[in-house]
Amino acid sequence: MDKDWLVISAPGTPFSSLTPIEISRRSVVDSESLVAIGWGRHDQRIDTEPDVVECPVMAVDTSLTLRCRLTKGDSGGVVARQLNNGELEAVGVISSGDSIATTFAFPLDRLPLRLD
Repeated sequence: MDKDWLVISAPGTPFSSLTPIEISRRSVVDSESLVAIGWGRHDQRIDTEPDVVECPVMAVDTSLTLRCRLTKGDSGGVVARQLNNGELEAVGVISSGDSIATTFAFPLDRLPLRLD
């Protein structure tokens, strides 16, 4: 999972109406409650709204182990911390899970500060 991520650069013009979620450099801690956002539902052919699931942190190591049910297709979605002002800051990228109760995510504070 250490190499299970991809960083891409997209032109800003098509996305000028979107507000990006800031990336946090603050580490996730055990027992913190996060939210995961993904589009992995199987019950609809066209999803216009993502699933937003509360995910308590079970363990922090080289990956984040979260207690929440995400499904196939949610991989690549964001794991975020909700701040006191209601805004979100990204702390991880959904990677895998058992689609029942456990999800694993790559912690963004482990990404290099500069990508060459």
